[in-house]
Amino acid sequence: MVELTRSLSTTDKDKSMSAIRRLPTEILDAVAAQIDGRHDILSFALACRLFHAVAVPRHTKHRLVLTSYSDTAHWTSLLSRPDLTSATRVVHILDAPRRGSYPSKASELNQVAEALKNMPRLKAFAWTPPLSLRGDKERRAGAGVWDAIGQLGEVRHLAVIQPLNPPGQFPAYVGAIERYPLWSLGGLTSISLVNVSFLRHQESVAQFARVLKNSPQLERLHVVLYDWNFSLSIMLGDARFDALKALTLELYAEPTRNSEALAAFLERTPSLEALEWEVRVGCALCPSIFRSAQG
Repeated sequence: MVELTRSLSTTDKDKSMSAIRRLPTEILDAVAAQIDGRHDILSFALACRLFHAVAVPRHTKHRLVLTSYSDTAHWTSLLSRPDLTSATRVVHILDAPRRGSYPSKASELNQVAEALKNMPRLKAFAWTPPLSLRGDKERRAGAGVWDAIGQLGEVRHLAVIQPLNPPGQFPAYVGAIERYPLWSLGGLTSISLVNVSFLRHQESVAQFARVLKNSPQLERLHVVLYDWNFSLSIMLGDARFDALKALTLELYAEPTRNSEALAAFLERTPSLEALEWEVRVGCALCPSIFRSAQG
């Protein structure tokens, strides 16, 4: 009986594979395009020779892009193959250390923005932006990167990471601050901000609050700020995140005011499962932490 069951199972599998092999390649390509996980697409490619031919390299080669914005050769290669970058899920752009001459970053950032527009399935975007953008051309180019990200409808994970002590004048906006394209992002499920300079100014903090408001299904929030004043209450306002599971805060300024804002936020966020903070705890915070721990 066991052998018969195995035989039938093998026969069924053979019939299924035979039926799959008769499918048009376009349908298999569409199926592969819906597979987000890197390991899942590799498993798909290894299932049979037909799947391998469909998935490699079209759905595997540029699924992850990790490079500097100044690597013009790499970005030129990406721009030349929109058929491959249409499968890109993760982009992490690094800053570019400079020595000697200091060429304009405008053309490099414009190239990045154009390449991003060819990544309609992008899920995660991480950027270590330049420490400073000089002149209107560079500032417009930097804004163009955020404009490209804003045009993509599937970005769910955002990370912006800067080295210590970015210059105080950055960011400098071209035009009205409220129209800066970064603030148009929404629908995010995780946000990580490490030492970002746009949180140095209350005006831009208030604008970034729009991103949080437009991301009601946020699950993870990670904010690290080292050495300047910052108001958590301005960023969070009265926002509620019913799906928030993990919160990490490292804030080294305005301890009393920020501990009060954190206490209020914890009171209205019962979904939290993990909390890490480096905020000087005020009396108002202790009951909130206890209630959060009790669930």
